[in-house]
Amino acid sequence: MVSTESLGQLPATHVQTPAATESLPAFFARSVLPGLVGTALIGAGAVGVGWMPVQGSLPAPPVIDVLQSTTFGVIAAACSLIVGVVILLLAWLQLGNDITRSGTSEVRRLWFTLGIWSLPLLITPPLFSRDVYSYVAQGKLMAAGINPYVSGPSVMPGWVNDGVDPLWADATSPYGQVFLLFGRLFSDIAGPRAFSMALMFRVLAIVGVVILAWAVPVLATAYGVNPARALWLGVLNPLVVMHFISGAHNDALMIGLIAAGFALVVRKHPYFGVLLITLGAAVKPIGLVALPFAGLLWAGQGASMKLVVRRWCESAAIAVTVMVGLAFVSGTGFGWLDAVATPASVRTWLSPPTAVGMAVGGVIDFFGLHTTDTLIDVFRVLATVAAVAFIAYLCLRPGTRNPVRAAGLAFLALVVFGPAVQPWYLLWALPLLAATALTKAETRWMVYGTVGLTFFSLGSHLVDGASYL
Repeated sequence: MVSTESLGQLPATHVQTPAATESLPAFFARSVLPGLVGTALIGAGAVGVGWMPVQGSLPAPPVIDVLQSTTFGVIAAACSLIVGVVILLLAWLQLGNDITRSGTSEVRRLWFTLGIWSLPLLITPPLFSRDVYSYVAQGKLMAAGINPYVSGPSVMPGWVNDGVDPLWADATSPYGQVFLLFGRLFSDIAGPRAFSMALMFRVLAIVGVVILAWAVPVLATAYGVNPARALWLGVLNPLVVMHFISGAHNDALMIGLIAAGFALVVRKHPYFGVLLITLGAAVKPIGLVALPFAGLLWAGQGASMKLVVRRWCESAAIAVTVMVGLAFVSGTGFGWLDAVATPASVRTWLSPPTAVGMAVGGVIDFFGLHTTDTLIDVFRVLATVAAVAFIAYLCLRPGTRNPVRAAGLAFLALVVFGPAVQPWYLLWALPLLAATALTKAETRWMVYGTVGLTFFSLGSHLVDGASYL
């Protein structure tokens, strides 16, 4: 039985469990194979209940056609998805239990495990979100010479056939110029084939995961944390497999570049480190939150405020230079500054301030007063102020706090107090926190959060995909 108690901390004396002593074939059978079975079932389920564009799909053999077009096939695919997610989650928990009990710091086997678990999902339809088709539409806008910061997908003929969620039909892009340039490149390569473009964006997300898998152990080793345990918690995580690999979210590249940037600063390459963090923000602008913490790390522990301000100015100079250059290269300008609030148009119970506003407003509306919209706005503003104040405190009063940990806490605050929250947003913070000294209670809550968001993602997808039936 997997114990979350044992996942919380390393024991004083290491017990040699199979994770530390067994041969590679035995490790494969015990730790890798169960997760592979889980992702294989998830991949099979994706064929039936994954998101596909109306046009541009791969030719469907008879078996796949049955899964996609019959009630029995769709139900079978959904069952395969459910069982696969449960098996993957249990395999991950068992592996973490073995790593923690043994105290092994071997990361190569975990890299191997991550690669094997990901294999069945490389060319299957996206699951748990169809945001990747919004990326496709924005890439096509760029290729057509239309600024995605000004126009939404609906200005393109046949945009519905590309699989874009109608919710984002008129939404402008909230992403950075680097990501839009990739979209234009993929559109030039794939032409009208939306699914082919989606697979290219998945490759880009996998690149982000690979970078993350390198950077997290580097940071963990620098801060005296077991790199294998950090890699298990922060990267070899069901949410990474489900949302970064299967879902192909651009958050993977963003946080991968940010983690790598911190790793380079730790290794005394601050200019390149800040450059990578800036490029991460040019994928998804929320990544700019990491910049002041890179400056703190660059200045060093116990640095004077004068030196800290100097490093902040140098970091800002690099960031502004890169952003201005990208604005000219992409031809899109700085429209992301206005479009970055686009996700806030979504109301989700995962966002605490939005949930409180909807709950309180629902009670008041019961008595005939229509205040829900106003209350949601009020609670969102209060939560935003709280998040900004907390991040400012982390920056201005660093004390002996690890800047990488502080950056993770800043991202976590943006998730907790954010107006719109998606399950994969936890992955902005989790890899950075996993690479630092998490307490027993903090680790337990991260495990609980992973488990809860895994099941939330599964349930949400099945509800959203009910139209298949």
